[in-house]
Amino acid sequence: MKKDFEQELIILSEEQKQAVDAIYGPVLLIAGPGAGKTRVLTMRIANILHKTDYPAKNILALTFTENATAEMQERLAEIIGAVAYDVNIKTFHAFANDIIQQYPEKFINTNKLEAIDDLAHVQLIKNILLREKLGILRTFTNFNGALKQIRSAISTLKREGYSPRDYKKLIEAEVEEFKNIPNEEKYNPKTGKMKGKYSSQEKKIKRCEDIVILYEKYEEEIKQKGLYDYDDMILFVLEQLKKDEDLLYNLREEYQFILIDEFQDTNNSQLEIIKTISEDEKPNIFAVGDADQSIYRFQGASMENILRFKEYFPDGNVLQLSTNYRSSEEVVNGGQALIQKNTERMQNQENLDLFWSNLASHKGKNNFKNKILELENEEEEKTEIANWIQKLNMEGKKFSEMAIIVRKNIEGSEWLKYLEKNNIPAVFESKSNALDSSIVRQFLTLLKLIEEPLSDELFFKVVHFNFLKIPEKEIWKIFKEKEKKSYFEHLSETESDFLIKKFSNNLLKWQKDLHNMNFPDFLRKIFTESELLNYLIKEDKLKVQDLNNLSTILSEAERLYFNDPDLDIKEFLNILKLREEFDISLNKREFYTEKEAVRIITGHKAKGLEYPVVFIPSAIQNNWGKKNDRSINLLIKLKSQENSNSEEEERRLFYVAMTRAEEMLFISYFKQNIDGKEKNKSKFVAELEENAPDLIEKIIIEKKGDNFEKKAKIKLEYQEKNLHKESLEIIKEKLSPGKFKLSHTVYEDYQVCPRKCLYEHVLALPRKKPYLLLLGTAVHKGLEVYFQEMINQKKEPKVEIAIQALKNSIYKEKADKNDKELALKEGERILEDYFAEKKGTFGKPADTEYNFRKDNVLVGVAHLTGKIDKIEFIDPQAKTVKIIDYKSGTPKSEGEIKGTTQKNELKKGNYYRQLLFFGVLAKNSESFSKKYNIQSYELHFLKPQNGYVERKFMPNAEEIEQHKKEIIRTWEKIQNLDFSKLKENKKSEICEKIGDDNSRCPYFDLCWGE
Repeated sequence: MKKDFEQELIILSEEQKQAVDAIYGPVLLIAGPGAGKTRVLTMRIANILHKTDYPAKNILALTFTENATAEMQERLAEIIGAVAYDVNIKTFHAFANDIIQQYPEKFINTNKLEAIDDLAHVQLIKNILLREKLGILRTFTNFNGALKQIRSAISTLKREGYSPRDYKKLIEAEVEEFKNIPNEEKYNPKTGKMKGKYSSQEKKIKRCEDIVILYEKYEEEIKQKGLYDYDDMILFVLEQLKKDEDLLYNLREEYQFILIDEFQDTNNSQLEIIKTISEDEKPNIFAVGDADQSIYRFQGASMENILRFKEYFPDGNVLQLSTNYRSSEEVVNGGQALIQKNTERMQNQENLDLFWSNLASHKGKNNFKNKILELENEEEEKTEIANWIQKLNMEGKKFSEMAIIVRKNIEGSEWLKYLEKNNIPAVFESKSNALDSSIVRQFLTLLKLIEEPLSDELFFKVVHFNFLKIPEKEIWKIFKEKEKKSYFEHLSETESDFLIKKFSNNLLKWQKDLHNMNFPDFLRKIFTESELLNYLIKEDKLKVQDLNNLSTILSEAERLYFNDPDLDIKEFLNILKLREEFDISLNKREFYTEKEAVRIITGHKAKGLEYPVVFIPSAIQNNWGKKNDRSINLLIKLKSQENSNSEEEERRLFYVAMTRAEEMLFISYFKQNIDGKEKNKSKFVAELEENAPDLIEKIIIEKKGDNFEKKAKIKLEYQEKNLHKESLEIIKEKLSPGKFKLSHTVYEDYQVCPRKCLYEHVLALPRKKPYLLLLGTAVHKGLEVYFQEMINQKKEPKVEIAIQALKNSIYKEKADKNDKELALKEGERILEDYFAEKKGTFGKPADTEYNFRKDNVLVGVAHLTGKIDKIEFIDPQAKTVKIIDYKSGTPKSEGEIKGTTQKNELKKGNYYRQLLFFGVLAKNSESFSKKYNIQSYELHFLKPQNGYVERKFMPNAEEIEQHKKEIIRTWEKIQNLDFSKLKENKKSEICEKIGDDNSRCPYFDLCWGE
């Protein structure tokens, strides 16, 4: 041991040796990227054993991941041998669990509890939300969004160490403080209304009061059910330590030296355990971290812990490792030039008595400047990076020495597919989720069809799947011939192509099998008899990843079946649906990992790793840029909210990505999408260009090819290859002027995705009615009946008439039962609140739900239609009116409506274009023009925001005329059958977000199933 230890001491730098020798008292070591912190940690443990008489079991080293734990133990064993395994190197949660297991008599109640899994956690909070009538739901546009953020908020409170009682006291203090603000300060003397900032503060307090109620109910129910969640384990220990002096004394005696890795990632509960156990004048605490690499605030990490180290431990010593042994000078200095823009840094803490040195490279220059690549669009960016990877590989770099670091998981999936398509071996090292696989989604859709064989929507999707190999001609033939019966019934009674007939016969047989086999065996049978297994094995190459994903689904079915022998398709699909809705991954089982491959990894997962070559693609604003943790907006006065500048956290994440590179760093961005939508480079790229011009080489890749030529090619391919002649005839018939009219909704859908427009509005493929559409339709029906009754009675009717109309609308819908219940509850709340506030203020309605379809509006060659929610008289004698469109979503500013400030690129400006569309309809409808003269166009929002919001506009004639030209152009494209599918690089930007509630497109599998 001594010989190895002495040899290791010799190769330490002076800074590293100083840290290794500081074995007593509280010490904070600031260790930047590549500074050798793991070596220092292991050497310090060895030094404690070398210089003191304490045994290994008296040393506690806390980390954040099992991988870090294993790495530290292995490195220590190389220096001190087998005794390394007596050192307590654990994650925080493993440490808490060990205490509970070691002292079972102290945690009698806890030992009787079972851990709650993520699914049960979601369901529990969901049930509480449905049962309790709380105003917090009005904060959100959808129920699932509320559930996700509330769940995150409760977890944050636990990680911060707040019980429901603690947090309630905090809110009560906030309420008292708010009450003490003088009214003359809170209210505007001119309007008598509360000023905006105080109104927002009051609403936030009310949200927090609702959070406390939910938190209390959650804690009550979880205890009643004999469960605990992941965050509870540390709280159990902390609570016991505060009231049990014997336990506290035992732990202090046991752990004489405590080391904490990645100290900047600790949350307040974890810090409190450390402080409690080490309570002493000069505890032997050694904390290693770097505020510049604090990137886990969204998981509860509080950067305050490292910034305030000297406040917690006044006698502490602060040391620094200022040399990077990993990267070239170009990479290190480039990172320093970026991160110096942050203000939340150790260098800016006055309470730390330390002479700061900027991080310097031990390797020096390698004469390879950091490359910044400017590309025209996403497709060309991928091509350029793939070219660099091939070039570097030919020059001697292994594929495994190169990494692509992405911001989001969805980008990683796209890069994996692109590289594999271009014969570049790659692995995506991320939170693997079998449910993200397109082949798994197809398999699950097939299961849905087996359960609902009469569903035309499901049938139409499934017969398109490649593994069934059903000719497109036969699919369209069925579509053309089918009358009132379902596809399944139609096929059962007619002669059809062999493959599609075989499929329909299989559906019949599987109906019987479903009731005569256990569920896992049934799934295996479907997997084989549907030809899916053969498809994955016998195609161009073995699809191992797809097999892995499907194997994971079968394993999950076996696990669930073991716990519930009555498991069936419906229950299985419901469980998987919950996983998808709340981002609960189904980790896939890997058969093998291809080692010689390019690594694709997210910025968060890349922390602690290093690669000779690093690519950071899509460095555009809003990708690598400002992000918000919305759950924090539900909470007040938490420590994690202090120093929580989201832009600075994103800059730290970009810094972490940059500093993974050892030799070569490539950062790339594109200027626009293929469809011409402009994109701005990330602010961080601009800062590098400004602050480190000598360290970078900017390469501008000129545009390759013409966008319009590409679009024309796409159109030609769609017409000639993607549609059979009979299919074209069917579509042309449906688009004939007597049958098809262009509405604003169709117009907008076409701008985003022509193919979706085809499926949704031309072919009108059957699909489940989305919840938001269900809610919006019912609410509008309530308004329509109310105002129609007002016209008939010439006075305002009772609110109950609108509520009954809402109920009738929902009851007759063929929708999901839960969706109907939620829509009824939310719809009633919207209408009751709206009429309670607005009753007595309505102007005289002239018409409600005015439908232009009967007017046969013709604009140029385009046949138009549309519906106005309400027409209200301004002056009945002069026939002047305002047209009103009701919106059931969150109120928007004038800039958002016009599209000048709206963040959602897919829907940018669509509200204002709707008003322009009404203008075109009104101007070109002879019937409407005779009856009414529009003086204003208004949007009335049904959800309050500092009162009910009404936005008034008066588009000028030039705007309306310009929109008229756009409408005609769209009509002509539709009539020319230009229904091109989006390019593959649009999948994450559009196809994954185009659906209702910002979800995946309902026709995603039809387009991308292959």
